[in-house]
Amino acid sequence: MIINSILDNDFYKFTMMHAAWITYPEAKVTYKFTNRRPSDTFTPKFVEKLKLRIQELGNLVLTDEEWEWAQSVQLLPSSFWEYLKTFRYNPDYVSCGLTDSGQLDLCIAGPWHETILFEVPLLAIISQTYFEDVPVVVNITSYKEKTYGKGLILSENHCPFTEFGTRRRRSYDIQKIAIEAFMSLPKNGLQRSTYVGTSNVFFSKTYGTPPIGTMAHEWIMAHAGMFGVKGSNAKALEVWLKVFGDKYTIALTDTYTRETFFEEFTSVLAATYSGIRQDSGDPLSFVDQALAFYDSVGIDPKQKKVVFSDNLTVERVLKIQERVKNRFIPLYGIGTNFTNDVEGSPSLNMVIKMSSINGRSVYKLTDSALKASKASEAT
Repeated sequence: MIINSILDNDFYKFTMMHAAWITYPEAKVTYKFTNRRPSDTFTPKFVEKLKLRIQELGNLVLTDEEWEWAQSVQLLPSSFWEYLKTFRYNPDYVSCGLTDSGQLDLCIAGPWHETILFEVPLLAIISQTYFEDVPVVVNITSYKEKTYGKGLILSENHCPFTEFGTRRRRSYDIQKIAIEAFMSLPKNGLQRSTYVGTSNVFFSKTYGTPPIGTMAHEWIMAHAGMFGVKGSNAKALEVWLKVFGDKYTIALTDTYTRETFFEEFTSVLAATYSGIRQDSGDPLSFVDQALAFYDSVGIDPKQKKVVFSDNLTVERVLKIQERVKNRFIPLYGIGTNFTNDVEGSPSLNMVIKMSSINGRSVYKLTDSALKASKASEAT
């Protein structure tokens, strides 16, 4: 099995699962797979292997040892972990096939809180299955050394960073050795590690670091589908506070463009939320816009976090860090560049996004045309 633990998933899927379960238990949703680089195609052999691995997800359970760990770290209420202990992936919610052009046609449909965990492990399975048939051998030792070097540069430049690479990882083993590389960075001195942790709950448990994450675009998209696009940022953020209070308060800014977000991010919300996340568009202009926004509502930006997570590399992080200049608290979430950086063999550029809720299509605009999903596609 590629996924061997129900915790092998991003933390924000569990926070959103909890919020959906207690707030919208009757909500029905659909998700759709999109290959952003159609020149990458799939084969009937791949699809058959994928179908078997989807079925294997149904065997996963929260083990007693995992349950005890979850209770001890108190990331989410005990009632949620009790629910997760009874939860099983239902492979019948997933349909997949192959189009005439060799594209993967994959959809997920069912109750929101029962389908929400599929996205990340499915993408990880698709990626690892795809690269099993790519004739490029990855030297584990060299990959670990290269990744260690990335972490060292980030640490030397005082850039707090986290690993966000589960969904497009080359393989489970590659993600594991990347995290091990960061865990071996110097713990003191001038090169003291600035590695904060991983978004992957299983690896957080394994290596004793806090899981990183709050919410994804689907949380805001779902509220747009249920209550209308106008005001959906504020509505989603207000509901989130009712669920979590002052925990996990990083607000995602680009679901319907940053301009719309800052219009709806009231001074009260800005004061309550510990920070914001930039996930598309130009990060340098975002720095200036975020600073101007906080200044406009009378908030000292030095007290706020800004998480950058848009296709980051070490080079991009250094440019952003130069613009930040300690004017707020930055955190850099790096995904594919950590877990699938193989020369001459690029990662798949793919996503699984919510396409409807309660029969109403939902879509994402973002600050990048490549990352946007059109209403006509969200069916």
